[in-house]
Amino acid sequence: MTTTDATALIQPAFNTNGTAEYWADLGCGDGVFTLALANCLAPGSKIDAVDRRVVTIGPVSNILIRTFTADIETVSFGTGQLDGILMANSFHYVKEKGPMILALRSFLQNNGRVLMVEYDRVSPNKWVPFPISYPEVELLFKRHGYGSVKKIGEKRSVFGPHKIYACIISV
Repeated sequence: MTTTDATALIQPAFNTNGTAEYWADLGCGDGVFTLALANCLAPGSKIDAVDRRVVTIGPVSNILIRTFTADIETVSFGTGQLDGILMANSFHYVKEKGPMILALRSFLQNNGRVLMVEYDRVSPNKWVPFPISYPEVELLFKRHGYGSVKKIGEKRSVFGPHKIYACIISV
């Protein structure tokens, strides 16, 4: 997926009012969605991009992108520090989703949100070991105390018959 495609998929989650925000991209991979996120944020915003392997992303004018090497299941941010968390094609690597959902909530401000991009599938394969369909995301996040879950876009996957969906989840 190109950065342009990724931006188009997640753009509906943003109504930029010009306020700088602090986001984390958990499981940033090669940075395609990190750059897409940067395209959607107001100037002066900051993104902490986290992946298990060393990555270099950017630079992007007017957005600070810092990269960190860490496991997304054990990385920690201060309580209530983040405006948002992006998880693009990384949540399907998390086996125990409940504890991860609670950890995400603790990192978010009271009006924070999670932006999820995932394959809409239920059966695992070697690339998507712990899949989560959109209905499962909706159920799990609401069960763990989040407010609204709204699908904002979808795109056919180049890796088969399944679609990729994007959704915004509010605290």
